[in-house]
Amino acid sequence: MLSLGGGNHFLRSQLFHSVPSFFETGLPIDDWIAIVAFAYFGFITLKEAYELAPEEKGGELVDAEEALSTVKDPVENVVALIIQTFTLVFAAEFGDRSFLSTIALAAAQNPASVALGAIAAHAIATTLAVIGGAILSKYISEKTVGYVGGSLFILFAALTAIGLG
Repeated sequence: MLSLGGGNHFLRSQLFHSVPSFFETGLPIDDWIAIVAFAYFGFITLKEAYELAPEEKGGELVDAEEALSTVKDPVENVVALIIQTFTLVFAAEFGDRSFLSTIALAAAQNPASVALGAIAAHAIATTLAVIGGAILSKYISEKTVGYVGGSLFILFAALTAIGLG
């Protein structure tokens, strides 16, 4: 759920693989774009991790607890939170492979069963991500996650470039 661009990766990748034949030059344009994108995201992520201030004990947890302590009407806030969460997930997943697969499956099968299965799968995946993130956040700092993520992006750029050779 980092961005709409990430959610629409599938559509863009298919666009580059579906170029009309008169545009084909033998150059793997989509691979070069992937290399540039991986390298760019890698260096940006590493830069952001480097610029993060050293974290105090409990960093983001303390910030979250402070934000929750200022809540005035919990019921009103829950409705706003549900709407905000739904909107964010919808925007992030719009155009994603799982989104398009669910639409195709619903067209071919019972839509109610597909919807129920998709909701259950999303709930399970989200629960595992939240629990896993909560456990890992006790041992790994945000700065470390940034360094690892940025390094992986650069590794993917290098591996994609090696695959062209």
